[in-house]
Amino acid sequence: LTTGALSFAVAASLTALSCAAASPNVNAAETSMHAAMARDLSIDAARLPQYLATDTRGYSIAAQAPAAAGPAFAGHWIEAGNDGVFRNVVAVANPTAVARVRSLGADVRVVDYALAQLEATSVALRRKNAVRFASNGIASWYVDVKTNRVVVTALPGQLAIARATATSALGDVGMRSVRMIEE
Repeated sequence: LTTGALSFAVAASLTALSCAAASPNVNAAETSMHAAMARDLSIDAARLPQYLATDTRGYSIAAQAPAAAGPAFAGHWIEAGNDGVFRNVVAVANPTAVARVRSLGADVRVVDYALAQLEATSVALRRKNAVRFASNGIASWYVDVKTNRVVVTALPGQLAIARATATSALGDVGMRSVRMIEE
């Protein structure tokens, strides 16, 4: 054995031993984590296994969706349908991508803006406000794939100033992809 292979074998053995020794605590930690997830996601404990299964399938869908949708890719998330069943959802900004994305096992939403467009809007805001965004009424902004908008949060009482700042950075056309909210 080489030194590297021996080190790997020893590390793997020690990891296995420590996991085996900690197994009684793993169930307690997992139970605690599941309770926190149920609380934070507003999911009752009976529905949590279905959510976790959807989440697990979502890793594969999220990895494949950008290639399947191409430049029309606009994001991925999990949501509960009207029937209460959790589903992986992929947004696309071009209807021609729907069949390719649906073949991955996801529900598909056709939206106005591709993720690249929303990210470009976010970058434009960052460039305009890099030094002094708080003095321009803007507290923060982020890309929200579920609403297909860049959400700009204005400081309290400064919504008009924040809107003017965002419009200055993006122009009227760029503002179509923005949703303004106030803290």
